[in-house]
Amino acid sequence: MSADRVSLSKEVLFNIFKKCLLQPLLMWGIVFALGIHGNWAQEAILLCAMPSAIMTTMFAIKYDVLTVESISSTILGTVVALFTMAMIMHWIGIGS
Repeated sequence: MSADRVSLSKEVLFNIFKKCLLQPLLMWGIVFALGIHGNWAQEAILLCAMPSAIMTTMFAIKYDVLTVESISSTILGTVVALFTMAMIMHWIGIGS
């Protein structure tokens, strides 16, 4: 991954938006709708806010499919997740 360039495109920005913001918001809605509270709710939301797994990027590189987008989404998504996870943790009351 470090040998390739990171590029910013619509696809990469959309992937980062979905993973770092949309998935945690959807999980918050599910947790709220099902009436889940406490640690279970916090863990479910936080797990959805974690950055993308590296495995998808490894498969993209191996099969030479969307490698630039996958690498860029993984690297930039991890950087963005540092901030969004901190905000989400504060929002749901972890560490306060």
